[in-house]
Amino acid sequence: MTAQIVNGYYHAIGRRKASAARVFMKEGTGKITINNRSIDEFFGKKTIWNAKALAPLSLIKQDDMFDLTVTVKGGGINGQAGAISLGLARALDLYAKKNSPEIIVEEKIITESESEGEGSDSVEIEEKVDVLPEGPLGVERWHKAIRQAGYLTRDSRRVLRKKVGLVKARKAKQFSKR
Repeated sequence: MTAQIVNGYYHAIGRRKASAARVFMKEGTGKITINNRSIDEFFGKKTIWNAKALAPLSLIKQDDMFDLTVTVKGGGINGQAGAISLGLARALDLYAKKNSPEIIVEEKIITESESEGEGSDSVEIEEKVDVLPEGPLGVERWHKAIRQAGYLTRDSRRVLRKKVGLVKARKAKQFSKR
């Protein structure tokens, strides 16, 4: 299982390229530590990696609601940011499943009305329009928002291995006919 509750923390694992991140999340004030350092110390202030790692929190507009403790190993800084993002999205999804008051499953509202002239039943289908509100999202809508943004999907792309007889993974030596 990739997400579970351990000692009051919502724990999830995220992976990207050669990196693996273990994310421990609990309700708090917004304190974020990565490998026993603050996020600004780990990634630098206002960097693209900082924004990428915290993108799921920014999406649901809950930047100061959770304390995060992250352990990340392997790979480079970009892969580590992606691994943290996936782990955080999984932890938020688990939190939403455990704390949502009701689950919204229906995509369409079906109403039945009788037409006056014929007396037969007609069914009207009205589609819900999903527009994210300005304020924070309700917990019951977190899963759908995170899933639609693509944060719950693991990016499976990896570096291609070098092949025998080639210079790199795909690059070959220059070919001459004569």
